[in-house]
This record gives sequence, C-alpha cells and structure tokens, in this order.
Amino acid sequence: MNHRSSGLKLSDAVEGFLQFKMAEGRSPLPLVGYRHDLREWQAYAGDKQVEKFDAQELMAFLNLSVHQVVC
Repeated sequence: MNHRSSGLKLSDAVEGFLQFKMAEGRSPLPLVGYRHDLREWQAYAGDKQVEKFDAQELMAFLNLSVHQVVC
C-alpha cells in the first residue's frame, strides 16, 4: 500500500468534484447546493490535505449542521 501524501487540499478536491459533476451534465441547482455545503465543511474543518481528515471530524461537522437546522 502506498502511504505517500498526495498533497490534495480540500479546496482543490471540492473544485474538482464540482467540475466533474458539471462535466457529467448535472443540473446547476444541485451544484449550487453541493458548493454551499462543501464550502461550509471547508470553513469548519480548514483547507488541509484531504488525507488528514477522519470520520470523527466529519461526524462532528454533520452533527453540528443537523443541530443548526433543527434549532
């Protein structure tokens, strides 16, 4: 298994994902939602390398997001 760091920052991964979805021909409206949600995640977690994130960090963000919607 290769454990070398890719150095891919979250911001670059988000933009790549959105460009891929546009190339697939996705409707613009879901892309606006994806961009908003992923930028909120980036603001919460920081623009660090993708491989530095873990499931606990993601779950904490999702729990916070759900709590904000409910309240």
